[in-house]
Amino acid sequence: VTYETINGYGPYEDLNPEFNCAAMVGKRIYIGNVKVNGVVHNDRIMRSPINFEGKPQFDTFPETHFLEVGADDGDTIIHMLSDGEKLVVFKENSVSVLNVGKFGNEYIENSFKYIGIKNPCQAVRTEQGVCWINSTGCYLLQGGKLTNLIEGKIIASGELKAFQKNMSWSITDLDAQDIPAIGYLPKENKILACINIDRDATVKTQDAWMFDFKTQSWSYLAGAMKTYLVRSN
Repeated sequence: VTYETINGYGPYEDLNPEFNCAAMVGKRIYIGNVKVNGVVHNDRIMRSPINFEGKPQFDTFPETHFLEVGADDGDTIIHMLSDGEKLVVFKENSVSVLNVGKFGNEYIENSFKYIGIKNPCQAVRTEQGVCWINSTGCYLLQGGKLTNLIEGKIIASGELKAFQKNMSWSITDLDAQDIPAIGYLPKENKILACINIDRDATVKTQDAWMFDFKTQSWSYLAGAMKTYLVRSN
């Protein structure tokens, strides 16, 4: 019996990388955007091991325990959320769904280009599935199906007519001072999408959008986030 067979990793491995985000799927913790031995891997995902007794080691991340799938594309990992046996990985420019149900046989189940996020507060888990917001809409990932919840309801681009006040999707994350945030209200089964929670924001900082899953409708809430303090999800 060796140290490696008992623990699942070598005796001289770095076990404490720095990381920017984490999610738990099953008996493992997955961390993303890591720094190992002083080297930053902004697109790498690592996982915690399970020892020979089947006990999870949630606070240990051996340097050799990283996923081969979805790495080396240079796109920075911003956030991760669990969805059953799936790990939803949010990057700046894309969103990927990794099936991590079987150790050693992880694979990319879905990948969606050009609809990533810039801040962790732009994604949330709901009863319906994982939701996130960006400049192009509010997306719901449910059972592998991707839906833009503003499609056919809110104008994403183009000029508005006089009677269409507040019908334009006013959320953007294209600037460093544009930090939208999304939250879920489980008792009401609604999404609250705040236009900008940046401390120094000056444009529409108090307004928000709300989506009702029951009626499948949007409402514009002027002044909903009215507060002198920093807003947060």
